[in-house]
Parts: sequence; structure tokens; C-alpha cells
Amino acid sequence: MKRQNAKYETTREKARNHILESAYAVISVTPFSALTMMSFADAAKISRQTLYKYFGTIDSIIFALKAKLSQEFTEIYDPIFADNSLDAKSKLLTITKQTLSLADSSPDRFVFIARFSNNPTPEETALFKSDLAAGSGKFAELIRQGQSEGSINGSLDPDITGFSILNITIGAATRIAVHRPAITLNNKELTAKDIEDTLLHEIELLLSL
Repeated sequence: MKRQNAKYETTREKARNHILESAYAVISVTPFSALTMMSFADAAKISRQTLYKYFGTIDSIIFALKAKLSQEFTEIYDPIFADNSLDAKSKLLTITKQTLSLADSSPDRFVFIARFSNNPTPEETALFKSDLAAGSGKFAELIRQGQSEGSINGSLDPDITGFSILNITIGAATRIAVHRPAITLNNKELTAKDIEDTLLHEIELLLSL
């Protein structure tokens, strides 16, 4: 019985993840006002009735996507935080680089962030604030570590600097995703690589002053 239950839960989780992965693509090309449960069902190639077995509303899909994205970021970044071969400054720069590279290779996720960060439900707002506080805290701790080891400017306020770097990185990542394949600035096209290189350089200068 336990084995059957475990198999059922595994199958259900796979189906749920498939629906969510399909949902990213729908959201990236569909205005919020045009989203329907049927559009998500069609993207996942399932019936609307099957979709309702996993999600009851569009809001529940959006909230699940935000939670999934938060977990994905955790899985990407935690190994960097734990890498003892890197000093604190290198960890911050590596995290920034990973985020910008992810925006270029998987833009749908960051288009989703850009579209729905301004229309949160109270539950989503609470999740966002929790994630932001946790991320800022980890960045601030890295800055304190770097100041202690001498790799980061000791005059910086760790909390403010950590919060700023995190938000600047997320902002740049969403810009890269939304404005693919390039951003035009004063008649010059900036590729994702241009933005990544410039931001990394500026953050490194900030941390090293």
C-alpha cells in the first residue's frame, strides 16, 4: 500500500510540474486579461477537467509558479553559498552571473516575474516579502564574510548593499528576458552578454572600493 501511495504521489507530482512548466510559456505570450483555465489546459495538452484536479483557479496556478520559481532559485544558489573554494565576493559575482545567464536561457520565468510582480494577491505578497528578506539576508551575510576576510570593501553597509545588489540583479534579469534579443539604448543594441558583463564589472567595483 505504501509503495502504491508513493507511486501515485510521484505520478501526480510529475503531472503537476508538467502543467506548471507549460504555464510559463502561456504567460509569456498571453495578456493577463486573456488568460483562461482552458489556455493552461491546452498548453499542457490535457482536458480542463484534468487541470481542475490540480488547480482550481488561475490565481492558484500563478501562486504555484512563484513557489516553484523560488524553489528553483534555492536549488541553483545554495551550492554557491556553500562552495568553500570561493571567497565571498566571488560568490556574489557568481550568483549575479548565474541569474543573468538564466534570464537569457530561460526567459519565460523572468517574463513571468515581470508580468505578475505588480499584481500580487495578499498571499503572494507575503511570499515575495519572505523570499526577498531571505535573499537579502544571505547577500548581507556574504558581504560581512567578505569584509571579515578582506575581499569586500569594509565601509559598505552589508544590509543595504546586499538588498541593493539582489534587487539590481533581479531587475536586470527581467529586462534581459522581456527585451529579448537585445535592448536598444541610444541607438546601440545591448545584448544579454553586454548587460551581464557591465553589471558584473560595476558590482565588482562597488565591492572592491
